[in-house]
Amino acid sequence: MKKYSVLCLLFIISTLKAQEFKTNERLEMVVAYKMGIPSGNMGYYIHQGHGFSLQMMAKPKTKIPLWIGGNLDFLIYGSHTTPQLYTFPNGSTANVDVNVNSTIVSYQLAMKYQFPIHQRIEPYAMLRMGGASFTTNLYIDDPSNGDECVALEQDILHKSNTFNLTPALGSRIFFDKYKFLFLDFNVGYTLGGEVSFMIPTKGEDMTQQPHHNLSTNSEAQPYYADFINRNTQIIHKHHVGNIYNATFKMIQLRLGIGINF
Repeated sequence: MKKYSVLCLLFIISTLKAQEFKTNERLEMVVAYKMGIPSGNMGYYIHQGHGFSLQMMAKPKTKIPLWIGGNLDFLIYGSHTTPQLYTFPNGSTANVDVNVNSTIVSYQLAMKYQFPIHQRIEPYAMLRMGGASFTTNLYIDDPSNGDECVALEQDILHKSNTFNLTPALGSRIFFDKYKFLFLDFNVGYTLGGEVSFMIPTKGEDMTQQPHHNLSTNSEAQPYYADFINRNTQIIHKHHVGNIYNATFKMIQLRLGIGINF
């Protein structure tokens, strides 16, 4: 009876291991921190950005170690909150916080070739391709005191879309021999089309003259948001950012946790 129980236990363990191996070779999910470092002309305007990515991959039932799936990236490359004291022509003032945030959202199909190296560290080559949206949003906090001042524009200030292609190299670094949990490190270079994007800048009261010298870069297109005093109904303009054009080029660094299931 004891020998029979031991055989049954060994059979169950073997079955679970076989099932685990089969599952691990079919699906994987990676959640990662992402850093984007713009290059080319874009590098003159945008500083490095930070965000996260979510990747889901599946392996077809073939002998070729090829994975296919999808990837979603979110990156913040510009964020600025500026306390502003507005002076209106009638002498009234209001204190507000101007919040401007610029982001990049990339949505891509992904293909990965997993080199047939069954070790703790397993390198791979990847290609991601799809679209990207550059978006800048404006949000104005309620004034803490004084006359109220609200933005006439509180939603999307600027948005531009482009395609992108990202070849990458990376490695899976497994925590143990069961290969269901691993670190994922990935370095890629994104090439895309021409895109326009906004860089948040510290604003200025546009009720004051002269309205020039907004940027030292002649390629900048200044963007103004309209504000209104609720009591006096006086409208004034505020410089919240500059719009630039460049080819989408960016170095992508990602470090995350992956799981096979």
